Amino acid sequence: MSNTNQTQQSQQAELQKRLWKIANDLRGNMDANEFRNYILSLIFYRFLSDKIEDYVNNNLLEAESVNFIEAYELEDYREGIKEEALNDLGFFLPEVKCFNAFSFFFL
Repeated sequence: MSNTNQTQQSQQAELQKRLWKIANDLRGNMDANEFRNYILSLIFYRFLSDKIEDYVNNNLLEAESVNFIEAYELEDYREGIKEEALNDLGFFLPEVKCFNAFSFFFL
């Protein structure tokens, strides 16, 4: 059992080294604090996008046969989705501005 524990710890350490190297390669010559600001902003943007998509799909469109992407293209749904999200969440992101619409840039 301790052998398995050591193997897991070794794998985690190796993963941490690889992730740190990848982050440094991405950062290039940019200062670490400046890079942190970009990364945290991107993570927050992803969080907001996931939050609005989950809210719309699981609360507003749960009984419908469409998802957020399809519903936002229909004018009948668009304004209602926006109003409900603003009232309940306090923010709204149009489907075309959500992270998933841009995720192909990050792949």
